[in-house]
Amino acid sequence: MDIIDTRVMNEALIGKWGWRILQADMTYQCIKLLHRKYLNRHAFFQVSGVGCSQFWKGVLKAKDILKWGCQVQVNNRESTRFWEEVWVGDIPLKLEFPTLHELCRDQDSMVSDNWAGDGWNIEFRRALGEMILKSGKD
Repeated sequence: MDIIDTRVMNEALIGKWGWRILQADMTYQCIKLLHRKYLNRHAFFQVSGVGCSQFWKGVLKAKDILKWGCQVQVNNRESTRFWEEVWVGDIPLKLEFPTLHELCRDQDSMVSDNWAGDGWNIEFRRALGEMILKSGKD
């Protein structure tokens, strides 16, 4: 006789809600309602759980699990976090280049904040010397 782990089952079901919200599956009225009530033009991975329902707090806990398997496609949106989200490569840039992340002036910047139209314009707190550029990956 198999016994279902209800905690894991609940996380999976709540995670499915998060997935539908990420996909902006507006065929469901409840997804439209959640978008209007909690997202308010923000990206799903950027909202907080302050002053919200128990259900929404559960969905926000599941977003960490969803984030591991998601990669953000950057279109013309200003909602993709440059260092925090996986939008290029397989891991967030802050993990790929920890020294550069630490030296970056605005660690919460969006991709659009760092794009100058013809190339990248990332501001650092100090000049990058030869030692940093030669030491390891970044």
